[in-house]
Amino acid sequence: MADRPSRRADGGTPKTKAGFIVEELREAIAGGAIAAGTRLSQDELATQFSTSITPVREALRQLVAEGLVEAKSHRGFNVSTPDFDRITAVYVLRRLVEPFAVRRAASRLSRQDFARARRTNGELLAAVRADNKLLARQLNREFHFIFYNACSLPAVVAEIERFWGMFPWSELHIVRRLESFREHEQILEAVIADDQPAIQQLLETHLRNGYFALSEHLGHSIDSDPFEVSALA
Repeated sequence: MADRPSRRADGGTPKTKAGFIVEELREAIAGGAIAAGTRLSQDELATQFSTSITPVREALRQLVAEGLVEAKSHRGFNVSTPDFDRITAVYVLRRLVEPFAVRRAASRLSRQDFARARRTNGELLAAVRADNKLLARQLNREFHFIFYNACSLPAVVAEIERFWGMFPWSELHIVRRLESFREHEQILEAVIADDQPAIQQLLETHLRNGYFALSEHLGHSIDSDPFEVSALA
């Protein structure tokens, strides 16, 4: 039987089987459920996802293109170790796109959205205090995507999702947890007020702080923000 596309939970456009596998593996890699260096067996993945080898191979090739997986000659596929140059590139791209998405979303969000964001951030704080890293990471993503999804540009949201899939969140949440909660509070207040300059500044600061904390955690000394044009001189 041919592999059928899976349908999105929100009832939107169906995803191919390969697309579904890509999303699942991205999430597992970004969250640390699959550790760096892990060998990915095509046969085992095909069994796990109840499919043939073809969509698994297609998914792995997509993840290789994104830098999350390495193709080893005659040895199959392995999860990549964090590549700092790629992390830096993803950070720069996120700085370009995410503040724009939140600024655009501000006037489109409802009181219910604001309440949901506040509740989600409160749950994030509780997860941090309970040292539940997986739940904290999930709630952090949920908080951000309340805003991103409301920008009403699905292609932009898809790119943000791709950037998030390429970022080593399992490493970042080791070093930045309470700080993220506090910065989220400030971002939410700026969004509620539709204060466009504040939204821009707070998102940029939030992303920059995360990047610098991750850099230090991974043992890279950073003298200047690579997003700034002056850093290119």
